Amino acid sequence: GGGGTQLEAGRRRWKNRHGQLKKELSEITSKKKRELEQMPTGQTMALVGYTNAGKTALLNILAHTKLESNNRLFDTLGTSTREVKLVSGQKALAMDTIGFISRLPHELVESFKSTLTEIKQASLLVHVRDISNPATKSQKETVLKVLKEVMGFDLSLHSNKYVEVLNKVDAIKKEIYNDIVKPEMENKSYPVLDISATSGTNIDQLKTILADSINKLAGNKTKHIRIYYSESQKRLKWLRAHAHIMNDAMDYDDITSEMIVKVIIDDNTYRRYQLTFGEIQKEKKKYYCLLYTSDAADEQRGVALG
Repeated sequence: GGGGTQLEAGRRRWKNRHGQLKKELSEITSKKKRELEQMPTGQTMALVGYTNAGKTALLNILAHTKLESNNRLFDTLGTSTREVKLVSGQKALAMDTIGFISRLPHELVESFKSTLTEIKQASLLVHVRDISNPATKSQKETVLKVLKEVMGFDLSLHSNKYVEVLNKVDAIKKEIYNDIVKPEMENKSYPVLDISATSGTNIDQLKTILADSINKLAGNKTKHIRIYYSESQKRLKWLRAHAHIMNDAMDYDDITSEMIVKVIIDDNTYRRYQLTFGEIQKEKKKYYCLLYTSDAADEQRGVALG
């Protein structure tokens, strides 16, 4: 009858869509294997979350892009990587990943997971949740389960690498905000913030949290580096290439003819800076002293300490 014909047509459509998805996922897997070797490390974050949680919308507002986002399953198959500006002009890379779902068809499980392999390169996971969805808690469990399977991520052990973003807070009525949102933000071992990627609510605060988390993971510290005017061009060029000079963070000492630059930098990079420009040798010279011997010739010997 007509019902049977419609059922068969539906099955054919699903079979065709299934085959198309499997082919696209396979192509992405091959592409990602090539790209992984070139993926930058360090200040990189991955936006993860259940499908339709608002990851692409958040990336758009962070990176000032206009990536398309539709409420369709597997609409984002690949991973979009964009440069974003955090606080004080600090830059980072953000990856928008495929949306997670529960009860994924068995035939697509491995291909689906392979599209997420690049998140292993990220130093920080940013879990975007649709806090307005009645199933938000179970969706969170699904995402954490997949992360554990794909990259061995255990929130109880790696909370320092995790930030949770409660998106679509503008869709929550004020009278039920305390019942729905507040419990999700209390007594957590990781940063949690309620935002709206649509209206921009709390986005600046989120940028600060992301910058703080990335800097802690990278061992970055804020240092005030003094540079003689005569050496400023080459030193600033080096610092811009290897560290982050904070916006509006330069001061000047006309007495010593130095500029004071506020820089976000890790210890290893700072030591490379010192070695490159002879700072360490200069420090040792400060401890150079004369040792007088007591022999008959009353010779003098210079000994460098440190």
